[in-house]
Amino acid sequence: MKNRVLKVLVCSIAAVLALGAGLALGACSGPSPEELIREDLAANLDRVKELDDATVEELVGSMGTIGLEDYGIEASDVVTSLLDGFDYTIDDIAVDDEGTSAVASVTVTCKSAADFNEQIEQAAADLMTELMDDPSGLELLGDTEALNARIGEVIMETLDGVELQQTPIEIGYSKTDEGWAASDATELAQIFS
Repeated sequence: MKNRVLKVLVCSIAAVLALGAGLALGACSGPSPEELIREDLAANLDRVKELDDATVEELVGSMGTIGLEDYGIEASDVVTSLLDGFDYTIDDIAVDDEGTSAVASVTVTCKSAADFNEQIEQAAADLMTELMDDPSGLELLGDTEALNARIGEVIMETLDGVELQQTPIEIGYSKTDEGWAASDATELAQIFS
């Protein structure tokens, strides 16, 4: 379930960013390809960094149900927690000699899905030990609603506690008749690996 939630969120973020990245950058005289690509990246990644209510709603809307509703967890809480502290730097933009493709090297600072997966496994084991060792925990096992609420707390505490890390990624751009466009917005899924 935890992998499904993160995959859905990552795909949703990539889809939202694809809307902006899918727009071709003008090829008329003026800014260089590097400047155009930098502007496009900044505009799209700033949406994630600033994480305003509209962006959260857009991400939640593209996610659909996340399978955590039984635990009292709202998709907006997952999005907000996962993207808390998100930042980026555009390190380099290299345009090929023919001027038809480019690669943007970006360093993102964000929470890692792999770290969350590792930490939630330990948190689940700790919760089971807690429930088995505490007499009130045994009572909780008999109350599905209360147990689900406790599981929800553990999931969100774990997600909130995942430390930020820096991850270098590369995003390809190609020149089209309309200008420069991101080659594949799903490359942004690398952000949370």
